Amino acid sequence: MARKCTLNPCKSELPSKADSDKWQAVGFCDDGCMARHGLAKAKKQAERKRKADELGIKKRNQALKKKVKANPKAKALESAQLLARISSADDDGYCTCVTCGHVGKFNEGFDGGHFIAKGNCSFWMLDPRNIWPQCKSCNGNGMKFGNKEAAYTLWMLDKFGREFVDYMRSMEKEVTKRTAKDYEEFTVSANAQILIHKKRIGIK
Repeated sequence: MARKCTLNPCKSELPSKADSDKWQAVGFCDDGCMARHGLAKAKKQAERKRKADELGIKKRNQALKKKVKANPKAKALESAQLLARISSADDDGYCTCVTCGHVGKFNEGFDGGHFIAKGNCSFWMLDPRNIWPQCKSCNGNGMKFGNKEAAYTLWMLDKFGREFVDYMRSMEKEVTKRTAKDYEEFTVSANAQILIHKKRIGIK
């Protein structure tokens, strides 16, 4: 069977390998055909990579959207806790832990700590009056096993007075049912307020 140039659509017949020059020996009429073939191959590889990248981005975006859509409650809580920290920060971004008095950057080692635990009370879960800056250690084991719950109570009494704190406790078992739309609307509103505070502090 006659040998033909590898370049499509050239396909010119090539001499036998014994009679071939260096280009014909590797399957091309000349260096021009070899260069055009290499360029076409590179373009195909670039196009395959582009499509793979686009598909990867699309799948990643779909996964992110699915994650947000699947758990709007978690996103709302995340925004509520960030808003609690940043809204309490001064213009340099520093806030104070309500249970130990430590001062630090709102986004370094601080949580938005719930006075009435979010897992126990849907009524106060997103209410800003129930969420204040706390050191991570205070908000974690400090509330469960230490004396930080008592310290938080004293701070709330100083902040709001006995009558309101008693009211908060009385509503602790009240169930508030929220839809995914409710959580999403809260997140949008909270994030808008967060942006205002970021501009105030001078961060992006």
